[in-house]
Amino acid sequence: SQDDSFEWFGGAVQARFLVSYYAQDDDFDSDLGYIGTNQFGVAYRHPSIADISGSNGFESDNHPTSFNATPRTRAIYSNYTIVGPRSTRSVVASANYRNGAHFKRGTATNIHNSVFLGWPTGVFVDGADAHAQAVANTMMLNNNVIAGTTDGTIAPATPVKDNVGPTTDWWTENPDRDTIFLGSGQARLEAPYNLNLASGACPASFCPNDAPHYINNPSARPTSFSTLKNGSTWNDDIAGVPTPLTNPFFFSVPYRGAFSDGPAWSNVWTVFNPGCFNYGEGLPTKGPRFGSEDISLSGISISAVPNPASDVTSIEFTLAEAAQIQISVLDMKGTVVSEVANDSYGIGQNSVSVNTSNLEKGVYIVKVKAGEQIQTTKLVIVK
Repeated sequence: SQDDSFEWFGGAVQARFLVSYYAQDDDFDSDLGYIGTNQFGVAYRHPSIADISGSNGFESDNHPTSFNATPRTRAIYSNYTIVGPRSTRSVVASANYRNGAHFKRGTATNIHNSVFLGWPTGVFVDGADAHAQAVANTMMLNNNVIAGTTDGTIAPATPVKDNVGPTTDWWTENPDRDTIFLGSGQARLEAPYNLNLASGACPASFCPNDAPHYINNPSARPTSFSTLKNGSTWNDDIAGVPTPLTNPFFFSVPYRGAFSDGPAWSNVWTVFNPGCFNYGEGLPTKGPRFGSEDISLSGISISAVPNPASDVTSIEFTLAEAAQIQISVLDMKGTVVSEVANDSYGIGQNSVSVNTSNLEKGVYIVKVKAGEQIQTTKLVIVK
């Protein structure tokens, strides 16, 4: 993208499973009263691709001129991994890079259970109106990890900045808000900077003109040694103010950041080397974008058959061990529209019939929960 990868201008649309790749300006931008909820997103940045206006992972405004206009921008994000431009101090990045998150003009945006790596500044609370939202805890930063902001050469190299202040008091009054790591490597992610910046030639069968392309395969999954595999919070309060994560839209996964240490939900349908991808062999056919296959958040394998469905469908799932399983159907607002099952199921293949005749046509999410493991798949209803 030569601008923002995703930008929400007002409204309350909800989003999951977003990938921002080599954006020029901001990865995720919200303004003009946007109040949507979002979970599971990842951003990967190229060190030299940044916008003269200043590039950020998150950017959020309330209103360009009336900073306290209503409805106030209050986007809610959880489980995002924002990989900035600098893996180490030896990486020379564009001077146009700014912040992992830039909150300004009265926004009250929230970020929870998320990870920021390699940004000049982790979070910047900019201006008196945004500062007031932080002090009132309508803006919340809770249980995040900010890493690698102090091992680079771009000033100001600091985890948190507030040009009204006192940032330090605001930050330390609520010690569970965030974890600060000196270096990006301390987050112990698999290969977040696996971005081969030296261009190479694709096979001739892919690129007849032998055009150079970047060869990339980044992975922001936590390794087996990473503390990010656990530690998410879903029922916290900050100075007596409850966090908004009890909204049923959110899946209460145990990890912080976009991914568990299992298969990444982006594995099947995300192509990080489009210039070298052999489209003659066809596009990926599995994954949440293309069909009813599992979105791999855990060890459960799940699908809906038939899908699309009209009056009835079967939720088929495979278990590695016997477990108590809860199955529910949610609309795209995250509201539970049908409690399907809450029972014990055995090892191997299982199937549960779901009466869908009372559901309106549209797209739904089937949620399967086994203990702390949650799995989802998309279900399309046609009439």
